[in-house]
Amino acid sequence: MASGKIILGITGGIAAYKTVELARGLTKKGYEVYPVLTAGAENFVTPLSLATVTGNKVLKETFTEEEPILHIKLTDEADLIIIAPATANIIGKIAAGIADDLLTTIVAAKNCPVLLCPAMNTRMYQNSIVQDNLNRLKGHGFFLLEPDSGNLACGHEGPGRLPEVQQIIAEVEKILSDKLLTGVKVLVTAGPTREYIDPVRFITNKSSGKMGFALAQAFRDLGAEVYLVSGPVSIKPPFGITYIPVETTEEMANKVEGLFEQVHIVVMAAAVADFRPKVTYQQKLPKENSTSIDFVKTKDILKSLGQRKGRKFLVGFAAQTHDLENYARQKLIEKNLDLIAANDVSRSDVGFDSEENELLVFTRDGRKIFFSRESKKIVAQKLAQLIGEMYLNKQNEKG
Repeated sequence: MASGKIILGITGGIAAYKTVELARGLTKKGYEVYPVLTAGAENFVTPLSLATVTGNKVLKETFTEEEPILHIKLTDEADLIIIAPATANIIGKIAAGIADDLLTTIVAAKNCPVLLCPAMNTRMYQNSIVQDNLNRLKGHGFFLLEPDSGNLACGHEGPGRLPEVQQIIAEVEKILSDKLLTGVKVLVTAGPTREYIDPVRFITNKSSGKMGFALAQAFRDLGAEVYLVSGPVSIKPPFGITYIPVETTEEMANKVEGLFEQVHIVVMAAAVADFRPKVTYQQKLPKENSTSIDFVKTKDILKSLGQRKGRKFLVGFAAQTHDLENYARQKLIEKNLDLIAANDVSRSDVGFDSEENELLVFTRDGRKIFFSRESKKIVAQKLAQLIGEMYLNKQNEKG
């Protein structure tokens, strides 16, 4: 579970109704949420709803007999201030240093990061004064989550929608997480690849992509800039990363090799097909036809990267049904890896298409580390932390 105290500032925009779900989502994650409403916000959301989902009193008044300096007490304890929706009005007031209600007074006295989530009419958002104010606040270190585009409540279409609740929560997790890998670029591969026999038939495997996607999110939360290259999967990519979908091994090789020189860490978690049909038929083969299919090996992407690794940190996965340790150790050396994570895909409770995983990790310096069975999200967080620490140690050793 996450931890930390968050001040959730809610202003008078139509999107304010979504903040009940945001407050509930943050609370379920483990954050302690203190809702602060402006006068206009009460037109769109009720204090009772917010108090119910957060378990905390909704705050509106700057000065009370109970807490005469409430804004100082709150900012002394807060880990993050979120303003959602951030209207043109509140953005302008903060940019001008105005503190005339509880929320703006809290921001003026802030002792923690502030995340602004603008939401308003498209023309208002694109107004040069509003944009100048946003740029000014970014220059002062405020975090800004760009609005989504789409149909707005006013009937217009364009940028101005409050981002999805899960996207805001992802941004919160990124801001509050340990920034071990700030400035580091990480490439993760995930999912299976498909090798086509004809336009509708292909060979593939049971990989769901869940482990690779969880790793991409874990690296993002450590502050890294993440590129996720994935084969066909049925899950949504994490917010805040660059997602690149592919189908075949050749497509994955081309994307990975094109990005290789730009990144510092490469984690090849994809279950790449080892073979492809020697001939791909351009029309669907009638099932009445009896045919034999000859296979040839696909490109060994990991080995190719290992041959030109340089100072990069290269990680592979070993998915095996037997003799797991020997296979992983051999692959670690043959592919010139810094680390390899091995999992037993003969089991139904971990590995392919499962919600959980269990890993044996082998490092170039001879360590053997066991990650016991847990959710793929938790295992990915532990593995990403280990990779990040090893990468930084490697860079420090080489100067």
